[in-house]
Amino acid sequence: MQFIIIPLLMALLLLTSPAFSADSSWRIFDVKGKVSLQNDSGTRALSNGKNLFEMVQKGSRFKVGSGGKVVIVSLKSRQAFEIGENSEGIVEADHVRAIKGAVSLKKSFALPKTNDGSMGGVVMRSGGNISSCLKPLSPSNTAVIDHSPELSWENSCDGLKQVTVTVLADERIVLTAESNETHFKIPDGLVQPGRKYMWLIAGGSDFDMASGVFTILPEADRKEVLEKTAAYAKVDDDDIAEMIAYLYFIAGKGLNEMARLESNKIRQRFPSAAGLKDLP
Repeated sequence: MQFIIIPLLMALLLLTSPAFSADSSWRIFDVKGKVSLQNDSGTRALSNGKNLFEMVQKGSRFKVGSGGKVVIVSLKSRQAFEIGENSEGIVEADHVRAIKGAVSLKKSFALPKTNDGSMGGVVMRSGGNISSCLKPLSPSNTAVIDHSPELSWENSCDGLKQVTVTVLADERIVLTAESNETHFKIPDGLVQPGRKYMWLIAGGSDFDMASGVFTILPEADRKEVLEKTAAYAKVDDDDIAEMIAYLYFIAGKGLNEMARLESNKIRQRFPSAAGLKDLP
């Protein structure tokens, strides 16, 4: 199959998609037992089912009953505070102050301090192709851990049985191969840590090309992610604060596809918590 790039104008764009908001507000990361919130709107009971990741403002006052707790995190300072059982706390500008009982700074996790969520994107203009039926699935606009990632795509093109797969670094072709499948694993040693790559799938002159962009994590980041993921695997499934902290961690590393999966798990677990729409 001929692989024709001439009819197409391709340009790599650097897209800025912050993984975190610059919002200085606080968020609820976990609620256990009997917890109430008092603010200008009055007093109400809290639960993960309705209030997880809800925004709270300075001056909000939390009261926790026996056997309960609430975790509140500043997305500005990246610090988490836990108000323990039989305790009360009030949200100040940069910390949560105990009014009664115990308020502790959680040290078991720390949110990433970077908001650099830049990833690469692709703009392509057709040279008169009549069909657009190839769609990249993964990896697309994300960082990856695997040094030999598997590319996957959707092929709904009528009569198209084989596609050409091309991987590029800048303007250099790293790999070209033919595939009769809808997936292709890049062999070891072809892509390097810390580099950004574009991959293309083409079905010939009668079909548009499709493309995705991915970055291989630098070795130091990869090691950190693997260690954090191993530790996270041992976390209690009921520790929602740790789940959200892990989500922020991987999102901060640009692992957008991994983050999307974790975010969906939390949303599915608490479908009525409106605040979860703001998760990474």
